[in-house]
Amino acid sequence: MELYYFPVSPFSQKVQLALELKGYEYEKKSVFPFSPEERSAYREVYPLGKIPLLKDGEKLIPEASIIVEYLDNLGQGVQLIPADPEEAREVRLKDRLVDSYLSANAISMFFQFMKPESERDAALLDKCRHEIISTYKMVELTLRGKDEASLYYHGNRISMADLSLLPALRICYSIIPFDMHPVICEYYEKHAQMPEFKSMGAAADEVMEMFKAALKR
Repeated sequence: MELYYFPVSPFSQKVQLALELKGYEYEKKSVFPFSPEERSAYREVYPLGKIPLLKDGEKLIPEASIIVEYLDNLGQGVQLIPADPEEAREVRLKDRLVDSYLSANAISMFFQFMKPESERDAALLDKCRHEIISTYKMVELTLRGKDEASLYYHGNRISMADLSLLPALRICYSIIPFDMHPVICEYYEKHAQMPEFKSMGAAADEVMEMFKAALKR
């Protein structure tokens, strides 16, 4: 398997976590989206140019959540989407909400903050803040009442919902801290100790400064 990814992206990190937790061997192919050469070369592989992308033999599997489902269906390692249809629906819903209201908004805000203040879209920033803060409240309510052993975003074991939430919280915290939500803090402190997650965070930090420099050109 080959994974085309960008280390800073929470969507890429979702797939990396799935691959690592399931114990798959794969080749990492980092794509730097602000390098015209890398972007052009990558479009030869996947014309839409979006990352992450998993290449398994001749198969191209795009979109982070679809990749996780694909890996789950291969049957190796921990199951990340429950077999029960109703439980699976809940996990997919939580995954979708995190992607839409935490990860996507944090990325939008990041790009806005890289612009001069006079060029920022104030209405967009307000919308993103509102949706992130509202989603924090929803996540806090979902986690409230769980003990340490069952402190997962859905049910009492890790699922695709956690693989979305952990990277999303990491990028969101740098923009809108969630310190006012004690259960989210407890959840993050617990799962951020996963070796796979810590390794990805270190890699993302190394790339971030180069990413910021490229955006300012």
